[in-house]
Amino acid sequence: MKRFQVLFVVTSMAVLGVAVTASGHAARSSAAHTVVTTKQTSLGTILVNSSGQTLYLDVNDKSGHFACTGMCAAAWPVLSTTGKPKAEGKAKAADLGTIKHGKLTQVTYHGHPLYTFTADTTSSPISGQGVNGFYVVSPGGKRITKAANSTTTTSTTTTTSTSAASPTTTTTSTSTASPTTTSSTTSTTSTSTTSTTSSSYTY
Repeated sequence: MKRFQVLFVVTSMAVLGVAVTASGHAARSSAAHTVVTTKQTSLGTILVNSSGQTLYLDVNDKSGHFACTGMCAAAWPVLSTTGKPKAEGKAKAADLGTIKHGKLTQVTYHGHPLYTFTADTTSSPISGQGVNGFYVVSPGGKRITKAANSTTTTSTTTTTSTSAASPTTTTTSTSTASPTTTSSTTSTTSTSTTSTTSSSYTY
C-alpha cells in the first residue's frame, strides 16, 4: 500500500513538472515574438508596440551603422526580439525584419530599425517626434514629419459703415405789414428721417 502511494505521488509530480515545463515554454515562445501594430494619433496612423508605445525610426541610421549610441541609446531603446516579429493592425508582416544590434536582435520595418522613447508617456505618447532625427513611422514604412490631417481656418470679417447725409435745414421767415405779428416756419429734412415742424406764435 505504501509503495502504491509513493508511486502515485512520484507520478503526479512528474506529470505536474511536464505541465509546468510546457507552460513555461509556451510563455517564453509567446513573449519572444515582438508585436508591431498601429494606433491612430494626431499625426495619423503610426506604428506602436504591443503596449501601445510609439515606435520611431532614426533618419541618421545608415546601412551597417547605428547613429544613436551611448547616452542617446539609453534614451532611445531598440525594439528587440528573440523570435520572428509579428504584425497586427495595419502593420504589414512583409515589411517586418530583424537586424543585429550589438548583442540584441532589433526589429526593422521597411528596412528601418525601430526604437522607442523613454520620455513618452500616456498623456504625451509622441513626445519624441522630430527630436534628434527620430520620427514616427507610417504603416507604409515612411517617416511622418507632420500631422496627416491639418485644418486651416480662415476668418473673414466684413464691416459696413453707413453715414447719413448731413441734415438740411431750411428756414423761411415771413413778415406781414403788422409790426406786432411775426410768422416763422422751420422745415427740417434728413435723408434717413424726415421731420416737419410748424409753429405759429401770435404776440
